[in-house]
Amino acid sequence: MAFADTYFKRFQTEDDEIKQPVPDNLELAVVIPAYNEPDIEDTIIGLMNNDDPDCPVDVILVFNAPDDKDDAIIDRNLTDFQHYMEFAESLDHSFIRLHVYWQLFPKKVAGPGSARKYGMDIAIRRFNAINNPQGIIVSLDADAVVSKNYLKAIREHFQKHLEQDAATIYFEHQYQEADDPVVLYELYLRYFRHAMEWSGYPHHFYSIGSCFAVKAKAYADQGGMNRKNAGEDFYFLNKIELNGILGECNLPAVYPSGRVSDRVPFGTGTEVKKIREEGGYDVYSFKSFRVLSDLVKLLNQTYEMDSASYTAAMDEFPKTVQNYMHRIYLWDAILDARENVSDENAYLKRLYRYFDTFKVIRFLNVLAEAAFPKKDVAIVSANLADALEIKYEDHSEESLLLAYRQFDRRL
Repeated sequence: MAFADTYFKRFQTEDDEIKQPVPDNLELAVVIPAYNEPDIEDTIIGLMNNDDPDCPVDVILVFNAPDDKDDAIIDRNLTDFQHYMEFAESLDHSFIRLHVYWQLFPKKVAGPGSARKYGMDIAIRRFNAINNPQGIIVSLDADAVVSKNYLKAIREHFQKHLEQDAATIYFEHQYQEADDPVVLYELYLRYFRHAMEWSGYPHHFYSIGSCFAVKAKAYADQGGMNRKNAGEDFYFLNKIELNGILGECNLPAVYPSGRVSDRVPFGTGTEVKKIREEGGYDVYSFKSFRVLSDLVKLLNQTYEMDSASYTAAMDEFPKTVQNYMHRIYLWDAILDARENVSDENAYLKRLYRYFDTFKVIRFLNVLAEAAFPKKDVAIVSANLADALEIKYEDHSEESLLLAYRQFDRRL
């Protein structure tokens, strides 16, 4: 019995046919959803020009569209699909094999999640055919380009970190001018991730669809990718973070597009569009993360805390925080966690699985509405940079972003 047989029995997959032979030593599969993408050639060429990772690499290209789209959009996707089908048939590359698919999704499930799942399920099926649970599925987008060491560095990362189930990959959004809205958006991403870590909250990671990789067995064990129209990357990586080990792979680089888009309800393109329209970007105040830090310190001391001590400690927080903790039944969650574990480490893991990132974001929203209004991203990023002793040249958004990028590279 191969490692993913149970996955295919439990979950519906779109394509159960292995169309091309699977090399016995296949270790990497790069999955690229493509919908109305004008720059996909740059993505493919970048992979073909990569350093040899010393193993075969599947590149799985999934052209897709919702079934309610205009014929012109569907025709363009079909034209691209046919072009790359012909290209794949004639491709003679030393380590890359290109697999090209076309899928029309029902409107209610169409989007990046379904397309990514479709391609990843194909990758899983191919790894399952050779029973390779350590095979690495790499998630990329059709508007992103990659560094020359991308494939080799990802493979070497997982060889070095055998304990990791998945890893986020270092990224730098493409931009031409310092006032490009994507500069503000990426600065926020880095601010949020590092503010979460600074607060002591245990779960902090980047979630960008084009910037992560996951082992085949971990993918199957977590039930595969979801079909969400947006945020599919966050929901998937959050499961890995809560139930496995999620690392950071910072030697290779992905350069995602920073283009404006409204194809999905949130994400890079949508936020960039919002920033351009509003002329700025206000995000969670650093003061809110200071309150979160105080809360985390309290939660870390609750393993043997009685009700009276908990109430007294909670009384030190603003009333809006007390009300939110009451609404989410935090004390009940503390008692439940205690009753179902045998030691403090297991207790904290269970407690933070309850007080997850979704609840933290709602907590930050409550603080933003009632206590600490959102502030300009450059101001709060400078606040955090000072706390982390990150050196930056000036208070401009670009200067701060470059400083955070350098800080991430050193991790």
